[in-house]
Amino acid sequence: MSGVVEAVALSPFERVQNVLQDARKQACFPSTFSILKEFNSYGLWGRLSLGYYRGFWPVLVRNSLGSALYFSFKDPIQDGLARQGLPHWVPALVSGSVNGTITCLILYPLIVLVANMQSHIGWQRMPSLWASAQDVWDTRGRKILLIYRGGSLIVLRSSVTWGLTTAIHDFLQRKAHTKKEMKD
Repeated sequence: MSGVVEAVALSPFERVQNVLQDARKQACFPSTFSILKEFNSYGLWGRLSLGYYRGFWPVLVRNSLGSALYFSFKDPIQDGLARQGLPHWVPALVSGSVNGTITCLILYPLIVLVANMQSHIGWQRMPSLWASAQDVWDTRGRKILLIYRGGSLIVLRSSVTWGLTTAIHDFLQRKAHTKKEMKD
């Protein structure tokens, strides 16, 4: 469910980001405002299907699968590390980092496909997932490792972000649990 909420709430931001990052669109859309102006010119249905939520289904699959993987492995990794006698924040940090890294590595090809699909503007036909995969495959010289080109920073960001997020969540959860025990 968290992946669904994330996709609904954050897809518009990701869509604008992907248009801004496409060098072929810089002349027509030099700023966020220019993209928002374009999307808002499509009318309500167009804003949803052609504008803010273009490529929504692959984003929904990616976010739902990513959340499922993250939440499935977070506690087992953290519990295994906690048994090692480490300070309480280390298992959460390491669990989140490892989990975020693995999830990102698994889903990175889908991240690339979504970016390719979302970079198309307006009434220009959005490529299907299959057509987008073929385009990425051909652009990357038909080499599987080149699909991960540029992914090292995203993987690093996922590692740090999920590690810190997990550690902060664990800290706040412990703090709330301690306050509850003090009231009882």
